[in-house]
Amino acid sequence: EEKPEVVAEEESENPAEPAPANEGPAAPGEEATVPVPPLPMPEPSPEIPLEEPVEGTSEDIVELQSVTLQVEQRIDGEDSELSASVLEGMIDAAQTETGLEIGKVEGNSADQQVTIYGLDDSQVDILIAELIKTDGSPHFEETQKFGATIAGDMTKLGTYAIVFSFIGIITYIWLRFQHVSFGIAAVVALVHDVLVTLAAIAISKYLAGFLMIEDFKISLPVIAAFLTIIGYSLNDTIVVFDRVREVRGKNREITADMLNRSVNSTLSRTLLTSLTTLFVVATLYFIGGSGIHSFAFALVIGVVVGTYSSIFVASPTLLLLNKKK
Repeated sequence: EEKPEVVAEEESENPAEPAPANEGPAAPGEEATVPVPPLPMPEPSPEIPLEEPVEGTSEDIVELQSVTLQVEQRIDGEDSELSASVLEGMIDAAQTETGLEIGKVEGNSADQQVTIYGLDDSQVDILIAELIKTDGSPHFEETQKFGATIAGDMTKLGTYAIVFSFIGIITYIWLRFQHVSFGIAAVVALVHDVLVTLAAIAISKYLAGFLMIEDFKISLPVIAAFLTIIGYSLNDTIVVFDRVREVRGKNREITADMLNRSVNSTLSRTLLTSLTTLFVVATLYFIGGSGIHSFAFALVIGVVVGTYSSIFVASPTLLLLNKKK
């Protein structure tokens, strides 16, 4: 009789052993908390594809499109700038010595500088170290960095800025002259001025040698010149339009005779102002140094184009928009 009790006790103890296993429900509760950390893991996982393009485009962001270099050497106790031809030879030697792959090198004999295209930051450091070996003191007059990401953002923001600025110009001139045709004609003249100046910069690549000018490219100084041209040309156009409004008086119709009288009455003022401005920007171009050559060149073209556009583009466009059908 005692044996069954023992067996019963053993049996009762045996189910107690699963109890730790049954304590497993407590353990499953803990195990349930273990998978919990993976639950927030899906949050960074969608970010992984977003980070990869950023890392891929970081190289584009630091890419140097152009570097303007000048090197000085101490000769007979004085610092002397090396000529562009000597610099090109030194860069070729450095390229051969270090294995650098330089896209393009352009020399500027007037300012004793060279412009190097297609270098990144590490290659610039290598080039500096190699030039220092020649007892030279290299320093960079101008460095411009453009990458795919930066260029895309600049293009997007620039497009928005142009669209909104044109809308603002049209709205203001519409309210000022009580007719939307004035605003549209002014914007047409502005677009004409910028496109012609942009074409001149593009053509400079092919006429650089013949006209003894540089091969200009779109840069921040050129963009600043475009904005200056827009402001200058718009001011000239509004002067003509203001005289048109005075000549028109209370007449609702704008005729060719009205425009002709308005242009003739403002012609001397327009020419004198433009010639004065042209003299200043031409001086900047010839003696201002290479740093502002592109800016001054764009202004020279823009002042000339803006002067005739207010007469031969804006005024005919205004007449065309007000012509009765």
